[in-house]
Amino acid sequence: MGVREFLKHSQTMVGAVHDSRRLMASLRAAERRAVRATAGRFYGMGLGGKSADKKSSTNAKPIHPKPIHPLLAGRTCYHRFEIEPGLYTPGTHVDVEPSKFFDEIGIPQDISGLRALDVGAFDGALTFELAKRGAEVIALDIQDPDVTIFNAARTILNARVNYIRGSVYDLTEKTHGKYNIVLFAGVYYHLKNPVLAFQRIREVLEDDGRLYIEGATCSRYLARQLASSVPGASFESLMRLVDRMPISLFDHDHQIYPNWSNWWFPTTSCLHGMLSDSGFFDIELRLRPNTLAAPTALRIDGHARANPAKADPSSQQYEHAVLVHDYVSPLSALLNEL
Repeated sequence: MGVREFLKHSQTMVGAVHDSRRLMASLRAAERRAVRATAGRFYGMGLGGKSADKKSSTNAKPIHPKPIHPLLAGRTCYHRFEIEPGLYTPGTHVDVEPSKFFDEIGIPQDISGLRALDVGAFDGALTFELAKRGAEVIALDIQDPDVTIFNAARTILNARVNYIRGSVYDLTEKTHGKYNIVLFAGVYYHLKNPVLAFQRIREVLEDDGRLYIEGATCSRYLARQLASSVPGASFESLMRLVDRMPISLFDHDHQIYPNWSNWWFPTTSCLHGMLSDSGFFDIELRLRPNTLAAPTALRIDGHARANPAKADPSSQQYEHAVLVHDYVSPLSALLNEL
């Protein structure tokens, strides 16, 4: 390609980028109203409501009342799950069947003798299911376990699980040891640095250890925006197209879930790439509703194995090459060859 053709092509590409940005800006205002209305149905927030994501709303009451365990009377929490036969936790946001969810994402019924870490344990709905299936379990969360009812539930169940109050960013092999299983459900989109979190998880997973993951996506949201500018296009086709793109939306103005604690929303393809770069392989992810979230919510779930060939992905000190001689632009080199 000659210099003139190269420059002409570059100008065309820049113009296309500017046009795309203007188009997205014009679509955003209309989409904002639609998303907020949808959020009211998904997460119990009306059009005039304030922040209410899946781990902070007390507005989304379960539709059908169920008997609360007497030792939890007068309390409230996030998940409602059966803690003893016929008795439930006082969840105010979403009903959860931990055993059914584990079966969906492929956690074996018997994991006896394995060491498991539940990152983002919250009130323990999934932690205690890991213990029921035989694992030696550690729960990790930034929350106070007395506030979330985790400690009260652990007492009721007489569950032999330990709780560490801390961040996924704090995980190191030196301080936490190694695990055979890490469960990372409903967390990564709450993080501003999800790739760093994946690297920390890889560090504490045994080679070939299993990561089970679940979380939110931008695929439906972006497909809605595209649908309004592509008349006649199938919404499902647009969503599949978007989901195959390795992109992630930084939702700084909180349009997908209207709460300040939600940040990065990847597509399935993007999440696959993030996991691969962070030291995982044999990655299987699916875009679908699941029993952990609201029935109408489209989520990503699946599992991956810790890649023995990338045992320490965080050992890369920088994300950019460090110069060892004067910098020469690739474009300058190209022009010099002409």
